[in-house]
Formats: sequence, structure tokens, C-alpha cells
Amino acid sequence: MTALILYFLAGVGGYAAASHLMAGLRQPRDVLHLVFAALCLIGSAYEVSYAFMLQAAQPAAMVSRLRVNLALVSLFMLLFPWFIAAYCGTTPRRSLAVLTALVGSMGIANLVLPYTIQFRQMPTVAQLALPWGEPVWVAQGSVGLWYVLGSLVVFSVFGFSFLQLARLYRQGRRRKALVMMTALGLLVVISCEGVLVRAGLVPFLLLFPVGFMALVFAMSLMLKYQMNRSAHWLQAIMDHVPAVVYLKDAEGRYLMVNRQFESAVGRSNDQVAGKTAFDLFPTERAQALRQNDQQVLTSGRFVEAEEVTPVGGGLRTYHTVKFPLLYEDGVPSALCGISTDITERKRVEGEFLEASRKLRGLYEFAPMGIALTDMQGRFLEFNPAFQRICGYTPEELAALDYWALTPSDYAEQEAEQFRLLGEKGF
Repeated sequence: MTALILYFLAGVGGYAAASHLMAGLRQPRDVLHLVFAALCLIGSAYEVSYAFMLQAAQPAAMVSRLRVNLALVSLFMLLFPWFIAAYCGTTPRRSLAVLTALVGSMGIANLVLPYTIQFRQMPTVAQLALPWGEPVWVAQGSVGLWYVLGSLVVFSVFGFSFLQLARLYRQGRRRKALVMMTALGLLVVISCEGVLVRAGLVPFLLLFPVGFMALVFAMSLMLKYQMNRSAHWLQAIMDHVPAVVYLKDAEGRYLMVNRQFESAVGRSNDQVAGKTAFDLFPTERAQALRQNDQQVLTSGRFVEAEEVTPVGGGLRTYHTVKFPLLYEDGVPSALCGISTDITERKRVEGEFLEASRKLRGLYEFAPMGIALTDMQGRFLEFNPAFQRICGYTPEELAALDYWALTPSDYAEQEAEQFRLLGEKGF
């Protein structure tokens, strides 16, 4: 039964390791999740090694399995202060370097000493009964200086961790600090089990492996909380952008959409996630959207385009900007699109162009002469009727000005009109 419990805890730790590894490998890379994935993996291996150690009935086998078990503890303690530093957003490099050197030294000593760092001589193996009656094998013997030094190093790591978390608490990030401090405090208390058992104050309860994973679970819950909070913030930002915003993977599947996208297609974020444009729009429109997506993913650059999409029983025109989300090596992993509805603007532009076309027709076919000049009287434009009235070709008119065609009797009056036009605008 005990072995099954430990194997179960190892499996849970392995799942947590895989989950946080995937989270850490997303762009941008998250060192906190990557280090924690390594801690979870070490914790899982520790649970398995502990299960094997409880089954070692011979002293030599016990020492061999204890060596592996303590090596995993050393690895965990080697990474743990770096995890805490990343968790708290600090980089006390000198303290981290000292702790790394100390823990590393204990790990090396554990590998080279004949009976690990825990015992001075070959330990004996005794069978003990757990509170629920199951017998297990445990090592017994006199501990040496290396064990005392190793314990001091472990508690130094705990002290460093508490200090960093206390600083985090004082910075106002109390929930984040308290959750980790509670889990760490539980591990510190349970770590004293071995000392209390040797002193005969408490029975052997197998608390340390459970407390070891309790710390892992608490850290996992806190990191999951942070991930969910970050996703919530991102969703809130997207929802308040006055445009359609969406994320797609390299295969064109929607990963996340904002509220404006939901309103446009009449489906929620959960209903859209995992679907492609071909699931939401007619094939012809979906192919055009996918073509723009492919251009972004192939070139690795942003693309601007006008996309026409059926919305609410009609067609809407969007000015779309799409850009790639890249891996560290520059390879596109996904894309983001921001589409602004310009349907009304396109309608107004169309009406303006139509009005301009009609006005141009009136100008070209008007029976009266119409000419446009600058403030010096140079001709800029004139209609055919003006050419006929003046009797000049376009080339000849271009070489003349207004004053060359104005009779001298009217020149002074026209000059005054130009002066008032320049001063008052009318």
C-alpha cells in the first residue's frame, strides 16, 4: 500500500512536470516554469527511490538506494533557491552562488563517501511497522559530521527561501508569498521527522515524502493561479480593444478571440477555440483568410489587407493587420490578427467617389467656361467650354495667365477681387 501511494505521488509529480514544461516552452520562454518542471521531475524520482528504499532488507542494498535518494534531495535543493529567486523576481547572485556551491559539495560528498553523508559506518537495517500496520525497512546507525553539515546546508536553503518570500510579502504581494511560505513551512516541519524519530519522540510516520510532494503541489497551484491570472488579463485587454482580435496557431486553428469577434460570428470563445475559418465562414471567404495567414507564417512578417467577411447576414469589410508570433529561433509558431470594421468608411468613400464623378461630368460638359487658377492668375485647369470661348488650345492656355485674357478696362477691378480673395478667402 505504501509503495502504491508513493508511486501515485510520483505520477502526479510527473504530470505536473509535463504540464509546467509545456508552459515554460511557450513563447516567450518562462524560466520559472522550466525550473519548476525540473523540481517536479526530481520530486517524482524521489518518491520512486523512497519506495524502493523502504523495500531494501540488506544493508548494502539500503546504502545504494539511500545514496540515490539523497542525490535526488541534493538536486532538488540545488535548484530550489533558484526557483524561489525567480518566483520572487529577485537575483541575489552571491547568495545563490554560495548556496549552489554548498549544496553541490554535499551532493559530491554523498556520492564519494562509502556510506553516504548520512552514516559514518555501514548501517543496520531494521523492520518497522507503520501506524496502519504495514512493515517497512529503514536504516539505522550513527550519523557523522557530514550529515550535520548537510542538514545545516538544507536549512540554509530554507532560511534563504523564507527571507526572499518575506521580502515579497513586504512588497505587497501577500497572497503569492503566503502560499509558498505555508508550503515551505510544512516541509521544514516535516523535515525534522528524522531527528525526532531518532530521539524516540515520535514514531516513524513516513511524513517526509508526503510533505515533499505537498510542497510541489502547493507551488504548482500557485503557478497555475498565476498562469490563469495572466490569461485573464490578456483576455481583458483583448476584449477592450475596439476591433476584432484573435490568435491562431500555425494550422489556422483559433486559440483565443475577443468579445468583438464573438459578437461578429455569434459564438463564444470556447465555441470558436480549436476551429478554423472553414468551420465559421463560407469556403471562398475562408480560403482568402487562410491565404493571408499563410503569407504571414511563410514570410515571418506582418501583413496588411482588406478582408471581406459575412457577418449578421451581410458582408463586412475589415482592415486587417496580421503578424507572426515567433519562436526564439525566428520560426513562426502562431499569428495574431487585428481587424477593424471599415464597412461604413468604404460606403462613405464610395458615395464620395460617385459624387466626384458626377461633379466632374458637370464640369466637363457644362456649356459655360470654367477655369481654375492660382493666386497669381496662372491656369491650373479649365474645361472644354473655356477653351472654345477663349479660342486657344490647352497648350496655349497653359502658357498664358488670367491677366493675359483680361481686358485692361477690368484689370484693376479683377486685381482688387484677387486681393480680397487672398485676405478674406472670399
